[in-house]
Amino acid sequence: MDYSVVQELLDAVLVEHEKFSFQKRLCLAIKNGIRSGRLASGLRLPASRDLSSHLGVARNSVLYAYDQLAAEGYLVATPKGTWVAQLQQLQQLDQAKGGQSPQLSQRGQSMPPHWRTHSDIVKPFTPGIPDVSRFPLSRWRSMLSRTYASINTRRLSFGEIGGEPELREALATHLRASRGVMCSARNVIITQGAQGALDLVARMLADPGDVAWVENPGYYFAKTCFRAAGLDVRGMPVDEDGARINDMDWDADKPRLVYLTPAYQYPLGSVLSMPRRAQLLNQASRYNTWVIEDDYDSELRYSSDPIPALHGLASNAPVIYVGTFSKTLLPVLRVGFLVVPDDIAHTMSMIAAQFTRPGHVVEQVALAKWIEAGHYARHIGVMRGLYAEKQRVLRQALHTHLPREVLVTGGSAGLQLAARFRQPLDDLELNRRCKDQGLVVAPLSTYYLPETPADLRESGMLLGYGTIHTSTIEDSVRKLRQVIDELRSPTA
Repeated sequence: MDYSVVQELLDAVLVEHEKFSFQKRLCLAIKNGIRSGRLASGLRLPASRDLSSHLGVARNSVLYAYDQLAAEGYLVATPKGTWVAQLQQLQQLDQAKGGQSPQLSQRGQSMPPHWRTHSDIVKPFTPGIPDVSRFPLSRWRSMLSRTYASINTRRLSFGEIGGEPELREALATHLRASRGVMCSARNVIITQGAQGALDLVARMLADPGDVAWVENPGYYFAKTCFRAAGLDVRGMPVDEDGARINDMDWDADKPRLVYLTPAYQYPLGSVLSMPRRAQLLNQASRYNTWVIEDDYDSELRYSSDPIPALHGLASNAPVIYVGTFSKTLLPVLRVGFLVVPDDIAHTMSMIAAQFTRPGHVVEQVALAKWIEAGHYARHIGVMRGLYAEKQRVLRQALHTHLPREVLVTGGSAGLQLAARFRQPLDDLELNRRCKDQGLVVAPLSTYYLPETPADLRESGMLLGYGTIHTSTIEDSVRKLRQVIDELRSPTA
C-alpha cells in the first residue's frame, strides 16, 4: 500500500478537525478513504508497527484506530493482517448522483409555515407570551430545591401514568374553585403543554377522515394538530358572541370534534354567549360529538371575575377541558392538562403514557406545592393588575396614533388585542416590515383556514402586551404607525 495515501487523507482531516486527538483523526482519515473508494474493499492495510513508524507516532495510536474501525465494521482484523471490509455498497451509496431523500407526507406538505420564529418571542407585540420577568423565580428555585431534597429515589425514574398524584389533586381542587369544573384527580391528565393535550385528543377521540370544527379565525396550532392527525378541518365563523353554528350545520356536516376558546376567543377576544353555549352542548350530546374547550388564558380576566368554564355548565356534557400554565406562569414549564370524563380517563392516561413517557416529576410535585401554598393564585392576582395597566396604555396609544386605521376588539382577558384594519391592508407584508423595526405584529389573516374566501378573510394585527414594557408601548405604536403609513403609500 502507498503510505502517501494515508498521509493525504490525514492532512485533509486535519484541516477540519485540528482539535481532535491523533487517534480520532486517523480513524476519520481511514474511514473517509474507505467511503470515497480511495481505500478499496479487500485492500490490506500496513501493519500497525510499520504505519506508526512511517507517521512518526506511537504504535498504540494506530492500534486504537484499527480496533475502533474493526468494531464499527470498516476493517477486518485477522492474525495475518488487517483488511478493508467488503463495503462496495457503502461506497456506491456515497458516490451515487442525483439521489433524493424521501419527502414529507401529503399532510406534512400541506402545513403552511408559521409567521413567527423563535427570535420573535421577546420582541414587542408578540402575542400569547407572558411577562416572565415578573415571575418570582427565586421562590420557584427554592420550591424546586426543597422538592428535590424531599423526593425519594423511586420517583427519580419515569413518572406516574397520567401525571403526579399531588399535581392532579391540586389542579382538581383549583379548577373546582376557580373555573367551576366539576372534576376529581382521576379526571385530570398531565400533558406536555396544551399542544400535547390537543395532540392526544386528536389521536384518541377521532379517526383520520373525521370532521373537526374549529373557530375561523382561530388558534393556529390547534388547526395544525388536527390536520396532522388526518382530520377534515372545517371553519366556524366568529362574531361578537363567539363561534356561530347553525342547527342545520349539524345535519349537513356532522363533526366528531368541535374545538372552541369560549371564555376568550382567540384571536378576536369575544366570549361565547350563554344561548350558544346551551345550543352547542345540546347538539353535541345529540350527535355524539366531543367539545374541546381550550381555556388557555381565561384566568387572566380584567373586566369581571373569570367566566365559568363551559365544562361545568351541565353534568355529563361531552366536554374535554384543556388548560396550560404557559400563560399564567412560565412557557418553559411545558405543563398542560386535560380534564376528561370518568369512563375514558383511565384509558386515555394509559395511552398518553405510550405517546410520551411520563416525566418532569420534580417540577410537577413542586408545582402542586406552589398551588397549595397559594403562590399560584397570588401570582395571577399580581399579573392581572400588571397586564390590565399594559393593555390600558396600549389602547390609549392605538386610539392616539391609529384611530381611523384600526378597530380594536377583545381585551376582557388574555395577553393580546385584535386590531382589525378598517381598510384592507397586506398584513403579511406588514409583519415582514415590522420585523425590520424590531416589532412583531401577528397577521390576523393567518388565523383563518387557508381555504377561507378572500372576501371573508379580514386583515389586521394581533398585538401582544405581555412582554412589552409599559414605558415603551407609546414609541412602539409610533413605529407601527410609520410602517403602516409607508405600506399604504402609493410609492411603497
